[in-house]
Amino acid sequence: MTADGGARRDKENMSFWAHLDVLRRALFRVLAVYAAVFIVFICIMPHIFTAVILGPASGDFFVYKWLNALPDAVSGFAQGFHVRIINIDIAAQLMTHLNTSMTLAAIVCCPYMSFWAHLDVLRRALFRVLAVYAAVFIVFICIMPHIFTAVILGPASGDFFVYKWLNALPDAVSGFAQGFHVRIINIDIAAQLMTHLNTSMTLAAIVCCPYIIYELWRYIRPALYSNELRRVKTAFALGTVMFFAGCLVGYVIVFPFTFRALAEYQISEMITNQISLSSYINYFTAIILIMGLVFEMPLVVWLLGCLGLIDRPFLRRYRRHAVVVLLVLAALITPSGDPFSLLIVFLPLYLLYELSIFMVCKSKEPV
Repeated sequence: MTADGGARRDKENMSFWAHLDVLRRALFRVLAVYAAVFIVFICIMPHIFTAVILGPASGDFFVYKWLNALPDAVSGFAQGFHVRIINIDIAAQLMTHLNTSMTLAAIVCCPYMSFWAHLDVLRRALFRVLAVYAAVFIVFICIMPHIFTAVILGPASGDFFVYKWLNALPDAVSGFAQGFHVRIINIDIAAQLMTHLNTSMTLAAIVCCPYIIYELWRYIRPALYSNELRRVKTAFALGTVMFFAGCLVGYVIVFPFTFRALAEYQISEMITNQISLSSYINYFTAIILIMGLVFEMPLVVWLLGCLGLIDRPFLRRYRRHAVVVLLVLAALITPSGDPFSLLIVFLPLYLLYELSIFMVCKSKEPV
């Protein structure tokens, strides 16, 4: 086996995290070279700034002299031409010294920093993501008036489909939200407009999440070896599915129960709850996004297992402790103290923990 073949095989057997370490060292070398060139330009800038940077502002610029030496058609092109540059900012000369040195250092280091060629690929990916996001955002802007009452404000009314489903269950939970209705008020003149825009932006971001993950996957895929493609592809797919599942659980289960509990909670009968539009939307958005992130727990545990930080026996050993923590978390989410509400929030969290145990590695060995 040749030395090149052995080196190529070693690279193919490297883990994803080993490649990140190689990338880190490459970035350190790039930054070291850039810093050295930057310091050189800092030192020589006072000697070249007038002749090079400000050269085109004077008739003595070599291009103007070359044109003046040509036939009469262009002779005298810039004779007597001079622009006086003034400074109106106390820190402008210092900042110009630093910024110009940084820019010239980046230009000089460009051949060494082939890494930045990837930025053009990233730029095109970002443009595609922004184009798709803008299109989805415009769609939500148009349809928001038609879905806001039924979807966004749905949990504020006893007609919400989850409440109807609970009312159809046995006596233990029947009448759960019969007659429940919260009147949302607006106390800010611009709140309805800003709510229209902000809610459309948030929903567009959630809907575009799979496409954003896909573009990220396309961007990093060429840098991965065959033994890493399957794991990273699985991580992206799982992350997307679990995020949407978390958002759905937040909308169908967590938000309706917590909102009902908070809306009916009274510290004194002298206080009347009047929920503002901004308060409702902020809480609604926070719960949905938080649950989407909470449902990434299996993915986070899987990644920690790949790093060799935790394993399956560790999670099983501390399962009882985890149950207590999850019960406390569920109690904080459902402050009403209703056992049914507590159970309905606790179950998804516990199932996530069990899924994490199933997904994590059996031993603490980096993959």
